[in-house]
Amino acid sequence: EILRSDWSSDVCSSDLWHYLAMPDGYAEGCARQISEDGTTIYGYVNNGYFYKPVIWRNEQFEFPTVPTRDLFNKIPSGGFMLFQSNEDESIMCGRVMDSEYAWYPVLWKNGTPEYIAKDLFKTESGTPTSAQIRGLYMSQNGKHMSMNVIDFDPDVSKYVTKPFLYNIEDESYLKFEGVVGPIIDNNGRFYYCDEPLGGGLVRNSYIYENGESFPLEQWTLENYDLDLINDHNVTYTGTPMGVSADGNTIVGFCYVNDYFENYLIHLGTPTSLRSTTENAAKITTLPGAVKISSSMGAKLRIVDLMGRIQHIGMIQEEEKTITLDSGIYLIDIQTEKENQVQKIIIK
Repeated sequence: EILRSDWSSDVCSSDLWHYLAMPDGYAEGCARQISEDGTTIYGYVNNGYFYKPVIWRNEQFEFPTVPTRDLFNKIPSGGFMLFQSNEDESIMCGRVMDSEYAWYPVLWKNGTPEYIAKDLFKTESGTPTSAQIRGLYMSQNGKHMSMNVIDFDPDVSKYVTKPFLYNIEDESYLKFEGVVGPIIDNNGRFYYCDEPLGGGLVRNSYIYENGESFPLEQWTLENYDLDLINDHNVTYTGTPMGVSADGNTIVGFCYVNDYFENYLIHLGTPTSLRSTTENAAKITTLPGAVKISSSMGAKLRIVDLMGRIQHIGMIQEEEKTITLDSGIYLIDIQTEKENQVQKIIIK
């Protein structure tokens, strides 16, 4: 299933948005991640000179501990940004602007901050290298991280992007060449796109799995029977920006027909499993509701086309009826054997 966004004026109206409380002296900020239950938001604020990591929890804000010195034992000039956290906040990631106004990655392990992949940014003599972090993305289980690193390439005499896969548990990493926009799921599957020569807007997406890379449209077709190419020969992959913990939902944007479009891809059940798991859950639409028949203990999530959660929980009875407003929804049912995704229309 692949869906395009429709950012109408109704979606962007002010009554659908809530402004987060800001600490005294800070006028702007950024919310980067929200917890599954919607009670906790991770991000950062800025006072015009300095970034400060923030956790908004139940309408209040908290400040993670930050180092007083940067990687080179100097006072950080620009502060710290918090990007993501795993479920229990034992691992959080972000970046710091050092005394030379360059960005480097930071991990918080059980609340204690530390700098990582130091040899990418610091020479043996203790001086800065030409590299710095551009962006980073962590899997939701806090075991894997992908980093976009900008470094000077003497072969082309300019700075280029070099993405890295970083294993948080054993602190090892793997470098890729000529790609951007890496995201990674809990299984360590790495999604990325190429960087067109001359800074073009049309990008091709790939997936790195089990030591091999594949074009994303080829991988989805072969493994999920999902064709990402429409009737006009447009491939909806472009730049992947986020992936769910189970790797079953991918979001991003692409450049088609002279403008950008957001996309959301639901992979569904792998083709190899369908012969034994098809129709494991029965979904019936009713006027203003949906009835679901599935095994007890299955995880259930219902989202609308904007990705807003309408229902989340466990199925505790053989049949469950849920009231929904008119519209189009995606139902995601997870059992021990499969993950089933189905689109429904409620009238």
